[in-house]
Amino acid sequence: MNRILGGTVTLFVVLVIAVLVAPNFIPASLYKDRVAELASNQTGRDISIGDDVSLSLFPTLKVKLSDVKIGNAPDGKSDFFAKAEKVDVQLPFDSLFSGGVARVERFVLINPEINLEENASGGGNWEFEGGSGSPATEEKTQPEPSGETSGQSGGTSRISDIQLGDVRLENGTVRLFRADGSKDVYENVNVQVSLQSIDAPFSVDGDLDFNGQPVALNVRIDKPRALSDGSATMAFIDLDSTLGKVKFDGSLEGLNNAQTKIGGNINVDIPSVRKFAAFMGNPIGGTGGFGALRIKSSLEATGERASLPDLDIFFDGMQGNGRLDLNLTTKVPTVTAKLAVDKLDFNKFMGTTPAAGSSTSGNAGGGTVTVNSGSADQWSTEPMDFAALKSFNADLDLTTDQLFFQDIKIGKSDVDIDISNGVMTAKLNEMAMYSGAGQGELTLNANQRTPSLVSSFTIDAIKMLPFLRDSSKFDMLEGIGRVTYSLRSSGVSQAQLVRNLNGTGELLVRDGAWRGVDLAAMAKTLDQIAPNLGLGLNNSAGQDDVGNSKKTYFTEFGGTFQIDRGIVKNSNLSLIGPLVRVTGGGTVDLPQQYVRFRINPKVTANTGGQGGDFNVSGVTIPVIIEGPLSNIKYSPDFAGLIGGALSTTPQEGEPTDPLQNIIRDTLGDVLGTNEETAEPAPEAQTSDAREEPQEAPAEEQAAEEPTPEQIFRDIFGGVLEQQQSEQ
Repeated sequence: MNRILGGTVTLFVVLVIAVLVAPNFIPASLYKDRVAELASNQTGRDISIGDDVSLSLFPTLKVKLSDVKIGNAPDGKSDFFAKAEKVDVQLPFDSLFSGGVARVERFVLINPEINLEENASGGGNWEFEGGSGSPATEEKTQPEPSGETSGQSGGTSRISDIQLGDVRLENGTVRLFRADGSKDVYENVNVQVSLQSIDAPFSVDGDLDFNGQPVALNVRIDKPRALSDGSATMAFIDLDSTLGKVKFDGSLEGLNNAQTKIGGNINVDIPSVRKFAAFMGNPIGGTGGFGALRIKSSLEATGERASLPDLDIFFDGMQGNGRLDLNLTTKVPTVTAKLAVDKLDFNKFMGTTPAAGSSTSGNAGGGTVTVNSGSADQWSTEPMDFAALKSFNADLDLTTDQLFFQDIKIGKSDVDIDISNGVMTAKLNEMAMYSGAGQGELTLNANQRTPSLVSSFTIDAIKMLPFLRDSSKFDMLEGIGRVTYSLRSSGVSQAQLVRNLNGTGELLVRDGAWRGVDLAAMAKTLDQIAPNLGLGLNNSAGQDDVGNSKKTYFTEFGGTFQIDRGIVKNSNLSLIGPLVRVTGGGTVDLPQQYVRFRINPKVTANTGGQGGDFNVSGVTIPVIIEGPLSNIKYSPDFAGLIGGALSTTPQEGEPTDPLQNIIRDTLGDVLGTNEETAEPAPEAQTSDAREEPQEAPAEEQAAEEPTPEQIFRDIFGGVLEQQQSEQ
């Protein structure tokens, strides 16, 4: 018995010495090749290990390997699946025999590189099929309870628990190659993993460079077992980078299938949506929009659909709240939302910046007087890239306190916006603008080579001065008005849109003023010429009534207009004021910002308001309004006045123009067209005695009346010469 006991003790001592000492004497090549062979059989991949290998079995299993490389899948494109310069593993010796509990005291990868390749079916080279004789390929004939070990040949042990100590990845590189040809690269990966038990919190802390952008991450999963069995667990995720910050605190369920459910609270802070989208491989077209995005909401997501039911959002200067739903199963993301926002800026979608409004200044003096509105803003020729509308589809129900389209500013509005395949339709059901109200529809089609724009609006009780200044850079009209119009255009810049503008409209303004001239005073001044021909006529007449401080007040002003390739045409302009009536017509060249109108102001003593009769007595001297919007000139049209006097004959019962009567009579005398009213000459005497004509004294000849020719030349000669010289 003593001999048996002594032999047993001796054998035990020899085994202990072998475990402690043998690895120091056995050449590494004898077991590293065997380890590589066994690993290859288990994974079905070629595995190689470098010569720098050390092994210790007691009191813990310590393995240090160098230049470990795992081959790629047979259909893989990369040279390898993974490799590491150093692998340092330390396992408790007793964990090898604990049955179902995987305990790792140390697992450190130094300078690892991992190539993940996705295939068309959604799988990838990270799926190991196992080699010949691999337990991974052998079928289990019966299910085994958790934590138990199969006693059958070929059976496997199920891991019931995992315990991790010092688990780190230092200076790693991970490449993800997607099936569509895109890829993500994670470099300088330094992470620390902590796990006391598979049912205890699991955490990952560290930092990395994602496609060249530094990212700090902190992830905590309360129940790691849920990652494998599909049950729910609480989770906290914090990602921080220069491109954006994301924080999530909630629950995850079903992470191992396509219908992952996520619920909780989320905070997103992205400084530039445009940069973020480009970074993520979904660039937004154009150069304008979209800036900062901040989101705070609860989150409900299943698969590729997500809802933010109580959203607070700040998006590129616009702030609001409501509900937003996102669908990523479509070709481009689809957004459905019902939001109340403080402002909605369509210029963000158009890649434009509205021009500043013009200011008004001027002077008055002799001759032809100019009303100077300063340097007019030219229409921008910068391309407006509407490609952002192709980046997503949307069905938006919005209420907003402010809405901007180019330079037009709209107040509180109810807007329905539909964006589909690059076509945006905005229905403004209710809108407050320039102290008035209106409704209309705007369609912007960016799904064609040259984008097109169609709009129709009815706007009532608006302040005309700021509206016209913002919509057409015209700042000469004040009052409360009604505008209806239907417009269409196309182009890739503001200048092209204006140049290609077509449509029709109507304008009616009440209780306002035409800025830059007092037509009533000018007409009254010119009226004084009629009874006093000695004043003569010239273009300086009435110019004291022109200047930026002058106004023509009216009770009603309006007309219809047509727009053809940016040229606004009007033929029925009418103005009714207390002391003046005006008719006329002309054009406004929007591309060139140039105006030319010929109006006929008529002084009247009638102080009636709107609805007054235009057929009133008074002087009518045409006035030409002409020049760039920034440099409009007002001048009497004497040439037109003379032409009008010659071409018209007053009808019986019609009111007459005193000055035109004088001109008509004077020219009639000169041209011999006036009717003879003198007594007929007596019949000639038949007597042979004829009286000799006698000359009048010189004094009487000097006192004779001037001839009509002389009067005509005195009055109109200078005017006609001036008109010709100006031409």
